[in-house]
Amino acid sequence: MIFLTDTIVRNLRPPAKGAKIHRDADAPGTGVTGFGIRITAAGFRAFVLEYRSRETGDQRVFTIGRFPTIKTERAREKARNLRAEIEDGVDPQAERVAKRHEATVHDLADRFEREHLPLKKPSTAESYSRLLRLYIRPHLGRMRISTVTQADTERLCRAVTEAAGPYQANRVQAVCSKLFTSALRWQLRTEVHGNPFKRVERHKEHARRRYASAEELRRLVAALAKHPDRQGADAIKLLLLTGARRGEVLSMRWGDLDLTAGTWNRKAADLKQGRDHSVPLSPPALTILSALRDEQTANGKRALGEFVFPSAVSTARHLVEVRRLWRNVVKAADLGDLRLHDLRHSFASQLVSSGASLALIGSLLGHSSPAVTARYSHLFDSVERDAVTRVGAIIEAAGLDQPPTTPVIPLSDQRQKNNKPLARRCRLS
Repeated sequence: MIFLTDTIVRNLRPPAKGAKIHRDADAPGTGVTGFGIRITAAGFRAFVLEYRSRETGDQRVFTIGRFPTIKTERAREKARNLRAEIEDGVDPQAERVAKRHEATVHDLADRFEREHLPLKKPSTAESYSRLLRLYIRPHLGRMRISTVTQADTERLCRAVTEAAGPYQANRVQAVCSKLFTSALRWQLRTEVHGNPFKRVERHKEHARRRYASAEELRRLVAALAKHPDRQGADAIKLLLLTGARRGEVLSMRWGDLDLTAGTWNRKAADLKQGRDHSVPLSPPALTILSALRDEQTANGKRALGEFVFPSAVSTARHLVEVRRLWRNVVKAADLGDLRLHDLRHSFASQLVSSGASLALIGSLLGHSSPAVTARYSHLFDSVERDAVTRVGAIIEAAGLDQPPTTPVIPLSDQRQKNNKPLARRCRLS
């Protein structure tokens, strides 16, 4: 051993391979037990302190700093302070070892998918897994759970906004918030660090008022009739005919359908509003479902499977995505910015046009409160305007003693027209 100085450290020869530690001479009043300089074959030099952990008994090497960034005397002084802490029972390497073995966001996401997602509806679990796979794992996966900061979360949200838009960024942020709330509950992250997604500002979302016009409906139905993916096309037709949400139709079960009575009896566990919901099915919807039933029981099959739209490749065992098909249909039918969820809005607009009340619309769509249905109230403007126009024409005609300029539909005929089943007025060809 030699008493280390800057000159000696600078002139020490690197080993042929690996690394070698030159220990400092334990000179009375100056040396520090375990202090030395580590030199690699590449010539890198770093001051270290070798010691044994009192808690575990493990032999450990603590890196103090690289030479010549830190000089010998300064490194020796740091080593002396560390040695005093070790004598008091402190393990200076323990925190670094814990950091090295700390779980990553990948590990957190694995546990989240294994323990939390099975408690969710299959469609929700599938959506969460998709967002984890596409955005969260690639951006945060390799980071230690405790090292994720609000700045990291903001960078993630900006990246998702640029790649997929503000609405998708909000969905990713919501999943991340649940992910790190779970980390706190599982004690994988301390309350001191908190949830880094709690204070990230979300994009403002505005309710869309996009509905398919009569001409767009005609082009949509024609495009669906020509599309080669008959299963996906039938699913989209049922979205249009029932006003149900995408996940509700794609996960539709034969056991929930009564084709004789013409009803779809949905379970609370499968629905967003969290309560059982039964709705009547129109003749065109029943025609589609009957054809699917006959097709799936043909060729000697004994019984139907569980799902109306089964899938051999999905872990949910049913069709979970029709986005690609929808993009092709929108392009073929020239539907512009019409989204798949807009079919639900279009269903509501058809109900309004037929004279249905907000209460009836909310019942058919399965809304949990009247406030949710109120977003369709503006659609009644044109219906009400037509009504007062007819009344005005009647009064005007009475005063002038001549036939009204606006055609007047007898009340009895109007009631009869409004009471016809909706399916007859929006029959799919």
